Amino acid sequence: MGSLWSMENRGKINLKDVLSKLPTWPNSRLAELLPHRWVTPAST
Repeated sequence: MGSLWSMENRGKINLKDVLSKLPTWPNSRLAELLPHRWVTPAST
């Protein structure tokens, strides 16, 4: 869990976003929420 917080603090993921999706996310798509699938939002 510590590594997840570290990644969030460095801006690589938005852990709050991922956790907010879990309650309604379909089981068939859970792999999309795994860390190696996370992408950094593009800068504008």
